[in-house]
Amino acid sequence: ALYVTDTGNHRIMKFPSGSTSATYGTVVAGGNGAGSGANQLNNPRSILVDSQGTLYISDGDNNRVQRWLQNAKSGTTIVGGTKGTASNQLRWPEQILFDKYNNLLVSDRRLTTNYYR
Repeated sequence: ALYVTDTGNHRIMKFPSGSTSATYGTVVAGGNGAGSGANQLNNPRSILVDSQGTLYISDGDNNRVQRWLQNAKSGTTIVGGTKGTASNQLRWPEQILFDKYNNLLVSDRRLTTNYYR
């Protein structure tokens, strides 16, 4: 499957393998307008999908990283949620990745922070 961060529409889309331009995707996170609710995203920037199908989303304008379990209707904020530079805050997170020890690394416009899964 191919997962797409649809930033302008505040959602994450999933397209089946072998998709063409005529294939319709499925909204798997967000898609409820821009906002800070558990079922909303606001300018998502990047996404990771783990082996269980759990989504990890850097949610730029909400200054948070959310985890959405497979088939969930809402996500859980696991990092940030408040704008700032303290160790529990983010300022517009952009890229996320897991290192070889399975630590979640988050980079944003003001700092780089290491968070544990």
